[in-house]
Amino acid sequence: MPAKEGRLLLRWSNKENDFLVSFSRSQDGGLLFMALQHTSLYPDLDRKSDLLSELERRGYDLKTLRFSIDKKSDDTGNY
Repeated sequence: MPAKEGRLLLRWSNKENDFLVSFSRSQDGGLLFMALQHTSLYPDLDRKSDLLSELERRGYDLKTLRFSIDKKSDDTGNY
């Protein structure tokens, strides 16, 4: 389901058994997904780790992860 205009969402889906990213602009959804899946947190170490793996390693339940952010609107309510 697409996010409302100007909103970027990430949540766990039991049905899909995976994270769902909802977005009103595809490049923003891609940015969030890449940041979570492909960003090395420790580039100086031999072991590379993405954010989700690192959170899980630290004992967090990824199925409870929720992320939502709204774009700023101008004085007229446009995004």
